[in-house]
This record gives sequence, C-alpha cells and structure tokens, in this order.
Amino acid sequence: MALPYHKDLPVTEIEKVEPEDGISSQKVPKRIEVHSIHTYVALYKFLPQEQNDLELQPGDRVQVTDDSNEEWWKGKCGDKVGFFPANFVQRVRPGERVWRVTQGSQGNRETGHMAVKESQICVGKSEDSNGCMKLSSGKKRGLVPCDSLEEI
Repeated sequence: MALPYHKDLPVTEIEKVEPEDGISSQKVPKRIEVHSIHTYVALYKFLPQEQNDLELQPGDRVQVTDDSNEEWWKGKCGDKVGFFPANFVQRVRPGERVWRVTQGSQGNRETGHMAVKESQICVGKSEDSNGCMKLSSGKKRGLVPCDSLEEI
C-alpha cells in the first residue's frame, strides 16, 4: 500500500529492522517530524502593504505555512502566497464551520451571548443551544442566535 503523498510534506522513509532472533524482518516507518499545515479563516480585510504581502478578505480560507513569527505569518490563499498579520485570522479546527453574521446583536454577558456586528466572521460547531450557537471570533466567544448566521 502506497503512503499518501502531499507535495509540501516529506515522504516517510522505511527502515529495515532486524529482530534479535535474526529469523524474520519487518519494515517499520521512521518517525519524521512534520509541521502540520492548519487551515484558518480571515476575520478582517487586509490590503497588502508590501509586494510579498497576502491580500485577505473576510471569510477567505488561508493555509498557514509559517507561523514562526508571532505577529506576521506566511500563508497561501487560492493561488497566492504571502505574509499577513497573525491576528487577522482564526484557526478552523476539524468539525468546525465558518459563519458570517447576517444581523448584528448586542449580546448579553450574563447569559453568555456574544455581541456581533453584521458581516462579522465566526467559527464554531453547529451545536444548537436554545436557538443559539457557541461561536468564537478572534478572542471573543459566546452564543449567537442561529437566525442571524449564514454558513460560508
């Protein structure tokens, strides 16, 4: 069976292992450290300031390829590659979906409802709690009414 191939990841090498009794041999994959590529969504519009910057629009999906700098990351969006502010994107974890707010609401901290503005981008699972969804947008987290969201 062939190992899955991805152009950005190294191919796993096979190491032959000799058992102590010398009768049979096994092939065991060597462990190779691979930095996984995570998918993020742009929360805000970013217009390039320099030639090697990556333009972002709210809702764009970004594959982050280098997050070694705390403030500026490198990533790929569509067929473009470049740098962008790290705080302009939010990670989309497995099982999470991306939502755009269609109608803003003031929220209520006491009930756990998050204040959101129209067109704001949020991330979360589709778990419904009394007509609301548990979402996050940047550092903000809370419940948002389902009827004021559209999946993008």
